[in-house]
Amino acid sequence: MLVDYTLNADLAGVSAQAKLQQCDESTGCDAANEWTDVTGSSISSTTSSFQRVRSGDISSNLTSGRRYRVVVQRSSASGTIKIANAKLIIGQTAAGGLTDIELVHQYVNSNTSETATSLTAKDFDNEFDDDNFVGGTFAYYYEATMYCTTGCTGTSDLYNGTSTITNSSINDTSETPIRKRSSSALSSMPTTATNLDTRLQATSGDTTYANTSWLIIQVSGLQVPENLLLFLPFVLFIPKILAKGTFKFPNFNPVSFLPKQEDFKRRRKLWRREIFSR
Repeated sequence: MLVDYTLNADLAGVSAQAKLQQCDESTGCDAANEWTDVTGSSISSTTSSFQRVRSGDISSNLTSGRRYRVVVQRSSASGTIKIANAKLIIGQTAAGGLTDIELVHQYVNSNTSETATSLTAKDFDNEFDDDNFVGGTFAYYYEATMYCTTGCTGTSDLYNGTSTITNSSINDTSETPIRKRSSSALSSMPTTATNLDTRLQATSGDTTYANTSWLIIQVSGLQVPENLLLFLPFVLFIPKILAKGTFKFPNFNPVSFLPKQEDFKRRRKLWRREIFSR
């Protein structure tokens, strides 16, 4: 985890702490006691200016299918802690090359809200370029952490500047932040470089909020570059061979392999002479 934060200048010697917490989604994650600290994720500092601090390796303490959040605390009851960012850094290695990964394109990166009763772009643009995703199988999902005021239904989608990306619309009535993902993989993704954005919509008289939103790109079946090297020598020559027309299959006439008529007659005479001379 990577965290930047600062302490008030008059709080010299006071310790600021940040850590990662986890929760099993089946519990709902609404109560404080449903969250537990991730072992080894706690980092701290006593400086009064922004400082980058990283924890040790916590990969063995993470569990699939859980929600994660960053929490901060101070050692003194007074003063303010400011956190600039937090990241979970994932390092992957494989002797035979990586073939499955998951990428994230972030849109909303700070709390934003909307009171309009129609989907409204929030101007957190990020470019999607289809040319960057080749050589494997790609599945796309839209996800947001969202909530709305009492008795409302909040809606969000991924917008290409003209219309919603198919299957990206998500909605919920939760009054506390909740992570929502599109139920089906997205389709109608742009085939050229296009700016995508998050849109929000509220019901009349209410407000919809989003803390974060992102495009999730699940990648599988990537071609391992080392395996492709075996084909490079022949592949490099194909364009020249086709362009010059120098590659030809040899002429092959099966009849040419049969004995000629003169040879057949000569061999038949020799065969008859040998038979009768015995």
